Amino acid sequence: MIDDSSRSAEAKFQQAFSLHQQGRLGEARTFYEQVLREHPAHFNALHMFGVLCLQSGLAQPAVELIAIALRVNPNHALAHHHYASALCQLQRYEPAIASYDRAIALDGQLADAYHARGLALFYLGKAAAALDSYNHALALDPKKGAALYNRGVALAEMGREVEAIASFEAAVGVMPNSSEANTLLGHALRDRRRLKAAFLCYDRAVALDVNYAAAYNGGGLALFTLRRFKEAIASYDKAIASSPANAELHFNRAQALDALGRHAEAILSYDQTLRVDPAFKYAAALRLKARLQICDWPGIDQEILRLIANIEQDEAGVPPFCVLQFSSSARLQQKATEKWVREEMKLKTMPLTGGAQSGGRLRIGYFSSDFYQHAVAYQLAEVIELHDRSKFEVSAFSFGPDTQDAMRRRLQVAFEHFLDVREMSDEEIVRLARDRQLDIAIDLKGYTQDARPGLFARRLAPLQVNYLGYSGTMGASFMDYIVADAAVIPVSSREFYREKVLCLPACFFPRDSTRAIADEVYVRTELGLPSTGFVFCCFNDSVKISPRIFDVWMQILRRVDASVLWLRTDDRTVVDNLRAEAQRRGVDGNRLIFAPRISMPQHLARHRSADLFLDSLPYNAHATASDALSAGLPVLSSPGEGFASRVAASLLRAADLAELVASDLDDYREIAVALAGDPARLASIKERLLRAHLGAPLFDTRKLTGDLERGYQTIQARHRAGLATAHIDIS
Repeated sequence: MIDDSSRSAEAKFQQAFSLHQQGRLGEARTFYEQVLREHPAHFNALHMFGVLCLQSGLAQPAVELIAIALRVNPNHALAHHHYASALCQLQRYEPAIASYDRAIALDGQLADAYHARGLALFYLGKAAAALDSYNHALALDPKKGAALYNRGVALAEMGREVEAIASFEAAVGVMPNSSEANTLLGHALRDRRRLKAAFLCYDRAVALDVNYAAAYNGGGLALFTLRRFKEAIASYDKAIASSPANAELHFNRAQALDALGRHAEAILSYDQTLRVDPAFKYAAALRLKARLQICDWPGIDQEILRLIANIEQDEAGVPPFCVLQFSSSARLQQKATEKWVREEMKLKTMPLTGGAQSGGRLRIGYFSSDFYQHAVAYQLAEVIELHDRSKFEVSAFSFGPDTQDAMRRRLQVAFEHFLDVREMSDEEIVRLARDRQLDIAIDLKGYTQDARPGLFARRLAPLQVNYLGYSGTMGASFMDYIVADAAVIPVSSREFYREKVLCLPACFFPRDSTRAIADEVYVRTELGLPSTGFVFCCFNDSVKISPRIFDVWMQILRRVDASVLWLRTDDRTVVDNLRAEAQRRGVDGNRLIFAPRISMPQHLARHRSADLFLDSLPYNAHATASDALSAGLPVLSSPGEGFASRVAASLLRAADLAELVASDLDDYREIAVALAGDPARLASIKERLLRAHLGAPLFDTRKLTGDLERGYQTIQARHRAGLATAHIDIS
C-alpha cells in the first residue's frame, strides 16, 4: 500500500522531472533534493539528479548520486550509461567502458551507449576498438550523426582517409548545419590534397558559424599548402579574432609570415604563441630561426643554449632543419632529428609487395617540389640529362608548383617520365610509384620547405636514398642510404647518420656546366662598390650569417685597410641590423655593401668584381659556393663537424683548392688577411681555378653522374642478393 509520504515524494519527483525537461535546472534541483531528504533511496530521484549534475558539468556529484542509484537498482541499463558518462567527464575511461559494457549487456539496443563507449576507447588511444563500437551504434541507428562524425575521426586516426571522408560526408548529410562536421570533412579532404573540395567545406562551416576558428584555421592551412601565404594570413586573422587565446593559430600565422619573408612580423606572432603557451612545440625554435634570418642577435646565444639543452635532455623538439642553422654538431643533429621522427612520423608503412626486379633497366624516381627555377633543379638538371638511358629508366615525381619556367620545361624533357603529383595524397603517390615498380626512390627534399617525408615513411620503393636537398641525416629507418663523399661525411662521422653512406669518390655535389654567365663586365662603382680596395663577399642567405662568423669577418675588415664586405639581400631590416652589429665591433657599417637580387646570369657575372668569397659557419655555402667557383671566384671555408658545415670544403677539394679549407676559424681569418695582402698569390689561385674548369672533379658533371649511377647499381645489386644495407665506397 502506497502511503502519503510516498505519494508526496512521487509528486515532487514528477515536478522535478518536468522542470528538468524544460531546462529549468535550478528549480528541478530543489525538488530532487526535497525528494531525497524524505526518501534517500528513491532510485529515479538519485538517477535523474545525477543526470542533472552531469549536464551541469558537476561530474563528481553525478558519479556519487548515480552510484547510489545503482545500488538500489543494479539492472537499470540507462543508469549504467549515465554513470559511465560521468566517469568519462572525470577522464576515468577504463571503469567507464566497463559501465558502458554493463549497460549494453542489459539493453543491446542502446545506440548511445555504443557511441559513448567508442569515444572512451578513442580517448584511450584504441582507435580500432572505438571504430567497432561506432559501427555497432550505427547498425542500430544509421543516421546517428555524432557516431558518423566520430567514426570518421577514428578512421582518420587509423590512416584510413578515404573511409574517413565517406563517414564525414555521411555525417554532413545527416547534420548539414553542423559547422564541426563540415570542418572535419574539410580537414580530411585537405589531408588528401583535395583542396578545392576542402575550401567548400570550410566556407559552409563559417557560413553556419562566422566565429568558428577551426574552419578559418583549416582554410589557412589549405592556402598555406597552395603557397597562397597572404590569403592564409587573412584566414588565420579571422580565426584569431574568434579565438585569441589559441596558440596554434598564432603559430600558423607566424609560419605564413615567415614563408613570405616577413620575419620581423613572424617573430611577433611567435611571441604571441609563446605568451599563450610557453611550451608550444617548435615555436621557440622557429622564432630563433626567424631571428637568425634577419640577423637579430641580442641574447641569441642564450636562446641557442636553451634549445641545445632541450635537445640533449630529450625535451621540447626542434625541427631538423633549424638545428643546421645554429649547430654544426653531427651528433646533436642526429639526436634532434631522431626525436622529431619519433614525434611526427608515426606512420605505418604500406605493405610493399613483390621482390627486387631482375634484368632490364634500373628504375629510379626522383621526388621533389623543386622542379622549377630552384637551386636544387639547377644543380641536378644536367645529371638527369646525362643518365644512361640504356641502363636507367628515370622518372620525376613533382609535388611542387607547375611554373612552366625555362627550368621546368627543361626538366620535363630531361626526365623520361615527368609525373605531376602535387594534387595527390601520400597514399596515392606511393601506389603510383609502386605501380611503376621503382627500384630506387631518391628524396631531394629531406626536411626542407614543402618536403613530404611521409611518402618515404610509407615506403615508395625497396631502396630509398637521401640526396642533395637536405644536408643531414633524416634520422629514420625508412631511409636506406645518404649520398655523400669523404669530405662531407668522414668515416669517423658515419655513426651520426641513420642511413648508410653511399660515398662517391670525388664530390657528391652536382653542377650544371651549361649554366649561362652574362657577358657584362661591371665597373665596381656600378655595383655600389668602391673603385679601389679589397672586396670580400658572401652571397649566402642571411640566415647563414651567424654572430660567430660575423665576428671573424669584422676582425678581417679591421686588419685589411680599405676593404669591404659585399653581401646579398633586399631586406632593409637585415641591412640595418648588420650595419649596427658592425658598428658594435668597431667597423664602420658603411663598409658593408649590399647587393640586390638580379637575374642569375647577371648575378654570376658580378662575382668577377669580388676578390674572395668568405664562407659561413655553421651552415656553409652550398649552391652559392658552387656558383662562386663556377664564376671563377675563390671561396675560403672552415668546415665544422656536420654535413651542412662541410659542403664548401668538399667543393674546394674537388676544385683542387684544398689550401682554401682552413683548419679552424683562426686559420680562416689569417688566410683571408694573407690573401688580401698578397695579390700575386690570389691571382695564382684564380688562375688555377680557371684551369680546374677543364677537368677537376667539381666541373666534371659527366663523371659525377657515372659515379652516382655506379652507386645506384651497387646498392641495387646488394639488395637483389638479399644483403643488408652497408656503407658503400665507390672507388
